[in-house]
Amino acid sequence: MVVRGDGGWVVDQSVELDRGDSAFAAGLRQHVDVVVRVARRLAPPADVEDVAQEAMLAAWRYRNSFDPSRAPLRAWLLAIVVPESRKARARSLRPTSGALPAQPRCLSFGFRKR
Repeated sequence: MVVRGDGGWVVDQSVELDRGDSAFAAGLRQHVDVVVRVARRLAPPADVEDVAQEAMLAAWRYRNSFDPSRAPLRAWLLAIVVPESRKARARSLRPTSGALPAQPRCLSFGFRKR
């Protein structure tokens, strides 16, 4: 699995990898910078690392669905990071508190109280 470490993005060595997984992890390592750059452009600044990590985790989780005859790994990863970035952007635009918006002021329509 690819994770963020003190020295940058690294493959977690505690995960047992077979030969195919090792090759996939190596491919992920080659494209981490692209994933982070796209996340930096599309996601809110506070969420860039989270978006990149979620995209890499999703790629790892669904690695068996990757088909190199359909698209290169880079394009497949970008198809993951773009929606992750959009979800993060949408979350950042939502109101954070549970409070309802202020009530609109009522218009008097020219009526006077008696």
